[in-house]
Amino acid sequence: MKLTRKYSIFLGILLVGFVVVTALSPEPADWSPSYSRYDDIPLGTSALAEVLPEVLPQQQVIFQKSPIFDTLAHLPQHTSYVNITNELVLPEPYLSRLLKYVAQGNTAFIAAEDFGQLGDTLQFRLLLVGTENVIENINPQDSTPPLHVNFTHPTLKSKQDFLMPEKAIPYYFDTSVNPKNTYTGLAYAQQDTVLYHFIKINFGKGVFYLHCNPRVFSNYFILEKNTQKYPFKVLSYLPLQSTYWEEKQVFFNSNGKSRISQKSRHHDFSENDDSVFRFLLSQPSLKAAYFLTLLGILLFVIFQGRRRQRIIPIVTPPSNTSLVFVQTIGQLYFNEGNHLDIARKKITYWQAFLRRKLYISYNDLGEECKKELTQKTALSSEAIEELCRYVVYVQNAQQINAKELHYLNTLIENFYRQL
Repeated sequence: MKLTRKYSIFLGILLVGFVVVTALSPEPADWSPSYSRYDDIPLGTSALAEVLPEVLPQQQVIFQKSPIFDTLAHLPQHTSYVNITNELVLPEPYLSRLLKYVAQGNTAFIAAEDFGQLGDTLQFRLLLVGTENVIENINPQDSTPPLHVNFTHPTLKSKQDFLMPEKAIPYYFDTSVNPKNTYTGLAYAQQDTVLYHFIKINFGKGVFYLHCNPRVFSNYFILEKNTQKYPFKVLSYLPLQSTYWEEKQVFFNSNGKSRISQKSRHHDFSENDDSVFRFLLSQPSLKAAYFLTLLGILLFVIFQGRRRQRIIPIVTPPSNTSLVFVQTIGQLYFNEGNHLDIARKKITYWQAFLRRKLYISYNDLGEECKKELTQKTALSSEAIEELCRYVVYVQNAQQINAKELHYLNTLIENFYRQL
């Protein structure tokens, strides 16, 4: 017992100390590009989602929780599709749905750092400012030179350029591969020359609005004083119509099969998602405490389970209470003094015995019945005659006393013993 108490105290102190240290230690910033309205990390979009009704007051914004590429063909006409993501990778069937949706007269607003096959279809590619190479993966925590950006539209153009922080990776659209130049530059980054990072491309009856720096819509940039107005001016290009906002990311393997995932790095706690463990495992402190508790339980089982054997309970065999029940019922009848009722039940059971064992089923105890009873039993004819006479007497009587009941019982029990 003393050893067990020492283990318990040690594990308790260890658990409390770990939780306190973890809770008081500063949590490192998570720079994962989730772009989810449920995330308040630097590259989440919870701040944008909060002010979106004020930014787009005349548009109905519908956050599409099911994979939108499966429902594009069923969306109403004259609507807008918005997707702010880190990477847009679509195989041919899904890309065709998107192109068909826009060609029918709808609008697609996509902000991404990689447009995949959409760039090949619309004839553009992304380059990094200061280089002539196609963009490779860049660590979001790496510092890059600040950008001076502005709009081409005179109404949206600011007197002073927007100064993008160092975390804004300087991407821009290279449309030199597009011989027809069927694009319109809407916002640009100015270094030695004008480099567009927000363009408009007409496609069929509809329009593509493409932005190559989705980070400007994240919490980090919206809360930055120098850039907080910029993303709202970009969204002002959306037409006044219903807008379907992408809530899922679709990932595809080499075979073209899709895998749906939340944009959020953390879990999306919707009204249909009420699992306690989802929230528990999404918080680093609670997750550490949970696993530490499981470890403590495991150690307790290992060290304590070997020293104690589970008590084997004593199982008593079930008792036969049939005889007790019969005695109780009989005593109840006898105490009530209803001797005639007991006698008639006794006669009824005796007649049932005759039908079941001796196959005698006469309704009355006449001469034929007495003769058959004499042949099938070892009793004398006088005993059979006395038994049948007394049974008939009891059946016709209005009342009998205890002595008469006892005499009837003696005759019937003597009949059973003589078989």
